[in-house]
Amino acid sequence: MSHQPLVTVLAVDTEDAALEAALEALLPEGTRRRLSAFTHQARRRQSLWGRLLALAEARRLGAELIEEPPYPPYLLVSGKAVALSIAHTGAFVAVGTASGCDPVMGLDLEGVRPLRRLEAVCEMSLGAAARPTLEACRRTGSTDPFFFAWGLMESQVKLNRGGARYRLTVDAEGRPAVADETGRPLLVMHRKFEHLRLTVLTSALVPEIRSMSASELARLLLSQ
Repeated sequence: MSHQPLVTVLAVDTEDAALEAALEALLPEGTRRRLSAFTHQARRRQSLWGRLLALAEARRLGAELIEEPPYPPYLLVSGKAVALSIAHTGAFVAVGTASGCDPVMGLDLEGVRPLRRLEAVCEMSLGAAARPTLEACRRTGSTDPFFFAWGLMESQVKLNRGGARYRLTVDAEGRPAVADETGRPLLVMHRKFEHLRLTVLTSALVPEIRSMSASELARLLLSQ
């Protein structure tokens, strides 16, 4: 396995139903069953392309793609579970893969948008990070601090997979952070892609970030 975590941001640049059907047929049976449970068409397409990215990662690593509803799938590499994290917004999907040297991978992808009732949303969702987030928004005249904290919150939810090992908190300098059960903050990468905000949580290693289109992914999967 690679020593570096990997995150791929995918632009879904096709609406070819026949192509998507051909690609879906490449997925494991358990993943196809999972996708069939989605009734919202847009969410189903986002989930399909997320799983196709995960399939590409499975092939790259010689791994098996395993579903674990209601949580994201993971990879099984030589009998060892390797974490995946999947996020999507609009026509964009991101998939993160942990590495053999850093088993932690949680991510979020958000599209910047106007926010109503910012104070109420922060207080309801961000816990201890609400006050420093609101103060930073007021100080900078920007919603970027909110999307940073929101990305942390969403990423730690995915990391926890229904548990409570990781929590959104503030660090020693009063900034939003995610800490493990010992209180040690995780490493955070927050990247801007035009109107998108990508947040990635790892334990210690900085992830490699790459971009590709759905058309490129389709060619890759169908050529293998």
